[in-house]
Amino acid sequence: MLSGAQPSLSPTPSFTAFNDFSTAVGCTQAPGPARLACLKQVSVLTIRKYTNGPTSLAFRPVVDNVTVFSDPLLRIRTGLTSRVPFMVGNTENDGSLFAVGLTNLSAYLDATFGGLVTVDEMHALYPGLNETLTISEIVKDFEFLCPAELWSGAAVGAGIPNVYRYTYGPVFADLQKFPGALAWHSSELPEIFGTYNRSTARAAEVTLSHTMQTLVANFVKNPTEPPAPNWPKYVPGNTTRTLAKLAYNGNVLASNVVQPAQSDSLDGPCEAFWDFFLDVRV
Repeated sequence: MLSGAQPSLSPTPSFTAFNDFSTAVGCTQAPGPARLACLKQVSVLTIRKYTNGPTSLAFRPVVDNVTVFSDPLLRIRTGLTSRVPFMVGNTENDGSLFAVGLTNLSAYLDATFGGLVTVDEMHALYPGLNETLTISEIVKDFEFLCPAELWSGAAVGAGIPNVYRYTYGPVFADLQKFPGALAWHSSELPEIFGTYNRSTARAAEVTLSHTMQTLVANFVKNPTEPPAPNWPKYVPGNTTRTLAKLAYNGNVLASNVVQPAQSDSLDGPCEAFWDFFLDVRV
């Protein structure tokens, strides 16, 4: 639902994180039954201390084609997914958090894309931006916005009813946790869960929290109806305004939180470049 959609990728399995975790909690046996038996004896407190500590590594889903599939986009297009309503989208600045401290575009591209993407291509795609802002836009588009564009378009094309697509754009002063944060990755969560800072939140942020909770609750209770007034079912392309821009221009009430826009107003970099990496048909 939040922050884009799973891309159709088949990463090479890596056991580095698991091996590091095993060593950290004292299970240094070779991989196999002995190590597993050791791990089963490790206390919950020890595991929590490691996973909440500074040396913990990320555990990401592993493609097994049973619970996690390598080709979710293709499965949507070929009718191999549940035909249920869904809501998908991203924040306006999903990439800003991941670009903090990154100032070398060439090094970032080499590390991320292994030479498949060039600096000149990115300067042409995102003209006038410095290297940090360019990296931020790349992360937003490649990781979040473009997968959401592809998934929602595929679902509509497959005849799945009641697809709702959004982009979340409000910027609140008390949520600017780092330079250039803006509407950053996960900044919508305090509003959805009501966990915003009550001592620093302005009235508009409090109101938006109630509004976002209402939108989500409406969708959960009856996903065949619009989550908010003026939120149309998604239709890809440039002929309709069905992409919901949420809470832009200070609009935080349920009656005005949705600003319908053409999807191609945001999807230009996807259609011009990133879909060639993400779309299984290309």
